[in-house]
Amino acid sequence: AVWPLIALARQAHPCWREVPTRADKLAMSSVHRTRVAILGSGWGAVQLLKNLSPSKYAITVVSPRNHMLFTPMLPSASVGTVNPRSICEPIRPLCAAVGARYYEAFAEQILPEQQIVRCRSLRDEEFPLRFDRCVVAVGYRANDFNLPGVKDHALFMKETKDATRFREHLLTKLEEASYAHALGDNMEARIRQLCSVVVVGGGPTGVELAAEVTDFVSSDIKRLYPHLFQYISVHLVEGMPTLLNHLQDAGLREYAVSHISKTQGVKLHLQEFVSEATGSELRLKSGRVIPYGTLVWCAGVKPVPVIQALDLAKTANGAQLLTDANMRVKGQPQIFAIGDCAQIEGNRLPQTAQVAKQQAQFLAGELNAGEAFRSPFVFKSLGSMAYLGSNRGLIADSPLVRQIRGRLAWLGWRSAYWGMQLTMRSRLAIASDWLSTSLFGRPVVRFGQCSVEAEQPPRAARERQVLATGMPAVNGSHAEQVADPWMSAPQVGVTPSLELATLAAMANGVPASMSRPKSHLP
Repeated sequence: AVWPLIALARQAHPCWREVPTRADKLAMSSVHRTRVAILGSGWGAVQLLKNLSPSKYAITVVSPRNHMLFTPMLPSASVGTVNPRSICEPIRPLCAAVGARYYEAFAEQILPEQQIVRCRSLRDEEFPLRFDRCVVAVGYRANDFNLPGVKDHALFMKETKDATRFREHLLTKLEEASYAHALGDNMEARIRQLCSVVVVGGGPTGVELAAEVTDFVSSDIKRLYPHLFQYISVHLVEGMPTLLNHLQDAGLREYAVSHISKTQGVKLHLQEFVSEATGSELRLKSGRVIPYGTLVWCAGVKPVPVIQALDLAKTANGAQLLTDANMRVKGQPQIFAIGDCAQIEGNRLPQTAQVAKQQAQFLAGELNAGEAFRSPFVFKSLGSMAYLGSNRGLIADSPLVRQIRGRLAWLGWRSAYWGMQLTMRSRLAIASDWLSTSLFGRPVVRFGQCSVEAEQPPRAARERQVLATGMPAVNGSHAEQVADPWMSAPQVGVTPSLELATLAAMANGVPASMSRPKSHLP
């Protein structure tokens, strides 16, 4: 019974497909193939890579990220509902399936006349990449709007590492809040601040992140941190009067606001704009101040540096490359652009994954057909979905139904995203994660320090500072972050203050027998 499943997996996963023999490779190399450089590893880039004919095109992919991230499920990965690796599709197997090359590097500049892309590796090494056709699919990056403190203190939710960083940060704050009461009296304000999560941005990412966090709180934190549950709060800040403003149906927007605020318990701050972020407070232009332990910025995007540096046709605000209906950049017959970084002249489309996917499939089909471009690209909307928490969601403008809300929409949301995975590996991994979460809850494991850091506790650093200078180290100094592994633990019965005093006396030349008071304990 297992062998049919294995056979199905072999057909579905690119890395298990039949590898060309050496004779096949020699035959392919003897025939001239058009060189195509694909910049990026997002939805558009991966779909183009999968659909281009390897017998006609020698494909090279350039991206600093060696996988395609299934961004709609990034909020789920940020709290452990699914494993981040489950929603990442590695580029290498996809390249191996079509004989393409992959360079883990940044595309810094495109020279149309020379047909060269200047690339920079992650080790800061430059190299040129020649092309006959270049497809720009670099997407967008998070935008902090140059607001004071946002870049320094906020977390973002755009890349794979953002999800893992958020989860580690949130668990760190929970552990800090767990021992805060032992530091002294009147620590309630600090505990509430550490347990406060603030999400800025009322779009799909911000709403779904707030929903996932509140699910995490009600299902897992309440059980594992019962002493902190009453102090936890989740805030959502949005400049518009409502949430999910991309939805056409006002009834669905009202449903989202009602469910997020009443059922999930998220504190909404609508029609509020951020003025500044400090290390522990988010300050709004209205004068309100929201203390936080975790701040996540999900508001706005901006072009990546290579788009800003290109001297090609762009939109009026310079944020996107301007293309014709065939995805060709205006005035550049050899350069194409798809996805979030491009806009068709006179046809502004939403910056979503389904747009990038359809554009890539259209472009691949036309390139495989000899670049005839007999008909222009036409986008067919498949609707939009959002998860609202507590196994509830909404679906709008679907080809099948106009709108769905509630548990049925949540089932549709999960089914659609599960089916949109590129390989059977990802589908099995996500299904396994969902099953594990439903049975055992979300994991709260922190990976913590590496072995070297674990050997250097902050206390030893303070002791070394006393030995060196005779003065205790101050909070936040470099001495607190570096320590010697040979430092022994304090002796039983000697308080930390007496231990430091003894070390200070030794640093000034006083014998230990004269400086150390006798312990009253055996």
